Amino acid sequence: MPKAGRMPALPGESGHEMKAFALNRQFNHDPGGAPVVIRLRRVSKRFGEIWANRDISLTIHQGEIHALVGENGAGKSTLMGLLYGHSRPDAGAIEVGGVAVRLASPRAAIALGIGLVHQDLLIFPQLSALRNILIGHEPSRWGWISETIARRRITSLCSEFNFAIDLDCPAADLPYAQRQQIELLRLLVRDASVLILDEPTSLLAAPEIERLFELLRRLRRGGRTVIFVSHRLNEVFALADRISVLRRGRLAGTWERSATTPAAVARAIMGEDEPSALDAAIGNGQQAPPQALAGGDLAAGNTAGMSRKAVPLLELTMVSTASLGQETGLERVSFQVAAGEIIGFGGIVGNGLRNLARALSGFLPLTSGRIVYAGEDITGASPASRIRAGLRRLPANPDEEAALPGRPIWENVVLGHHRRRDLGRAGIMRRTRVRTWVEQRLAELDVVYGRVDDPLQALSGGNRQKLALARTLAGEVRLVVLEQPTRGLDFRARAACHQQLRRMSGGGVAVLLCSHDLDELFALSGRLGIFFRGRLVGLESVPALDRQTAARWLLGAGDAAGAGQCC
Repeated sequence: MPKAGRMPALPGESGHEMKAFALNRQFNHDPGGAPVVIRLRRVSKRFGEIWANRDISLTIHQGEIHALVGENGAGKSTLMGLLYGHSRPDAGAIEVGGVAVRLASPRAAIALGIGLVHQDLLIFPQLSALRNILIGHEPSRWGWISETIARRRITSLCSEFNFAIDLDCPAADLPYAQRQQIELLRLLVRDASVLILDEPTSLLAAPEIERLFELLRRLRRGGRTVIFVSHRLNEVFALADRISVLRRGRLAGTWERSATTPAAVARAIMGEDEPSALDAAIGNGQQAPPQALAGGDLAAGNTAGMSRKAVPLLELTMVSTASLGQETGLERVSFQVAAGEIIGFGGIVGNGLRNLARALSGFLPLTSGRIVYAGEDITGASPASRIRAGLRRLPANPDEEAALPGRPIWENVVLGHHRRRDLGRAGIMRRTRVRTWVEQRLAELDVVYGRVDDPLQALSGGNRQKLALARTLAGEVRLVVLEQPTRGLDFRARAACHQQLRRMSGGGVAVLLCSHDLDELFALSGRLGIFFRGRLVGLESVPALDRQTAARWLLGAGDAAGAGQCC
């Protein structure tokens, strides 16, 4: 007999109940007649003294693209984690198809047709694309995995959605866009009817973003529901049917896209009027003036690079590298960077931007050419020696390359700075000094955290990115190579990051900005270059470069012939 007082089982507690419920559920409706696939009723979640979500009531309709926006730390990822079974609410109820459910695990959510594509993709790099798609869902006959059945089904889905993935290729060798497609296929092969995408465009170039948007529109036309979590209001208004705003863990409101404006949504996100932040949020901010550069030659797009009197801080001469995974190698790349210059480089994922950053920071050897920094040839110099010389790099995905998720926040901030004399002596770090220094670095970029002893993984994705950026910019820096520095940041944090980079530039620090965001590149850069298949196909001063030309360069439809830029 069941124990006295035990609640009756709800859908989501046993495999058979979940499957039957997923197959037979009936949608309830809002008064306007729209089918409701998910309803949250006064949902709250607290971590210690911090309310991540508080008293949230929200409906998600079948066949809509519903955008969820808010600042870093507003509670978006926590709320989506509740829907996906990562954790349970402390109060309130979650209904799927009009029935209250307990989502005890992601498996329970998937059984109810709910899938999540994480901001930090959950990929097993050593496994093939096919195996990554099938993890936990391997079709079998008599206990044996039938790859033939699986491959047939996945190949059909790839054809339907125009995915060009080599299913036998290790995931580690695939570009980011195709790794994201692996996660989408993982949900589609399980027939997920609700797809949650957390910051899905953060590492995609403009053409890849448009392909993703067309896919999401096709899914919507097919009756699926998409919850689109993003900080980019221009993308939200280009894609969403309805928009919900979270602010400090509470729901600030939900609007039909046609009934609101980017400025109104930005005000709801911030809860106050801040004209500069509003401009950044809605994409109407004034373009930053070109950097004042030595001799005026670089600002004019002079491909020789510098005037005779000016000495470049960085000079690449005919630099080539091998390919690495799916990232094409560099091919005879030449350019110069002056002290205090912000120079931007764009390109579709896989066309050489990451290899440029790796080569500059010493993590990818050259096959030919040379790199001169501060008057010294550093072609064969180690990464450590470049760091000591003031050359820093922020990788595109710090969580993969430059983070210890399970270790305390303070350890992650001090990584690479642990030999500083002001932080310790004789190899022993002074705890009080370290904590003060760490707290100062975190305050510079307004990182939201509880205690510096908390594990890094306790922070939201945006705050982890701000922490990595704060660490990169700390100390004596002469040249910083930034890959996607504002990935996952809300518009207030993006504006603060841009302001800090301009301050550093004014102080003589050179900034090499690698980004897939053309708006960011045009807003910050004095000069802007585009990589295509490992070649620097164009490099021009921003006032002289229009977006149509940059877009053509991105797709390889045009070259720098006659412009006299670079290669």
